Amino acid sequence: MWIVSDGNPGEYNQSLAVAETLERRGYGPILWVKARRLRGFLRPMIGRLLDMTRGPLPRPVEAVLIEGGLPAERPTLILSSGGKTAHLNVALSRRYAAPNIFIGLPPHISERHFSAIMHTEDGWSPENGLRMDILPTRLSAAAAREKSATFRAELGLGEHRFCAMLIGGESRSHKFQRDDWERLAAGMNRLGAAHGFKWLVTTSRRTGAEAEAILRGALNPALVAHATWWATQPRPVIVPYLSVAEIIFCTHDSRTMMSEGIASGKPVYALLPANFDDRGEGPGFHTAFVAQNESGQRLRRVNIAEVGGIDLAGDVSTYFKVFTTDLMENMTEQLIEMLNHRTSPGAGATGTVAG
Repeated sequence: MWIVSDGNPGEYNQSLAVAETLERRGYGPILWVKARRLRGFLRPMIGRLLDMTRGPLPRPVEAVLIEGGLPAERPTLILSSGGKTAHLNVALSRRYAAPNIFIGLPPHISERHFSAIMHTEDGWSPENGLRMDILPTRLSAAAAREKSATFRAELGLGEHRFCAMLIGGESRSHKFQRDDWERLAAGMNRLGAAHGFKWLVTTSRRTGAEAEAILRGALNPALVAHATWWATQPRPVIVPYLSVAEIIFCTHDSRTMMSEGIASGKPVYALLPANFDDRGEGPGFHTAFVAQNESGQRLRRVNIAEVGGIDLAGDVSTYFKVFTTDLMENMTEQLIEMLNHRTSPGAGATGTVAG
């Protein structure tokens, strides 16, 4: 399996979650191809070229899409996540006559170019679409329970109670100000002191050094059991933190963080900054995704200014309905069935997928 990635860690991990689940069914091995991050005006042009043709693109055009080389082994399946990978995904699928999977909503390109599209869009149902409640994640509720003791020992956490705080950052729809970070820290201090737990805190590549400095200065260090400050020392700690924590908090800007929390089988709070407006994000962004999971009581939205007053015990006992099954295994069953149907003789595709 070739994973096409432009280096975005969240999107790469979505692809890796799908690939690893397929690998457990006999697919693989997993190899990696780097997609070049094209300038914005080039992506629609190449999208139109793909829409107008059916065969492989000219080699010079393909070369524009690739950064570095390609694996020596031919692909039997290609998958990717993120709009900047979609064009290379299709180009490689055509070049090697391999079925392809895309995770998300393909930008500037027709959905007909993919064997399967895994998406969270509400009201959009192409024939090759597989709608998901959450984005693909490498963690399940069962795995979180099994790994909890191991991660406690690895992180030196002891037997305290913990909640996780996953912090994103600025986006087109989410504008975080100094007041948001100060209020978040104050709310965390109040919750931790009132409920007798400690925090596992991680920022991300979008948080920024300035926001991290505000948080580090305002958080009570006695209430922080373990922290990962991305601008200083980035480390992959999401899985350990989610495995150990009782309750997950994450900023509302990241569907990946929300999905990971929900998949872990824990209650999840999505924290909104004072300045939030997703009208410019395009269809199917945060509003539908969050509303869908909130209606299923897997997630609850809270304004950052109100974090300190959350009734954790009441929400856990009467509101949250957490997942107990492995969502990735269920999705993979449907995905394999779709791939085999679309690549079988007479289905109009060129390859066959078999586990």
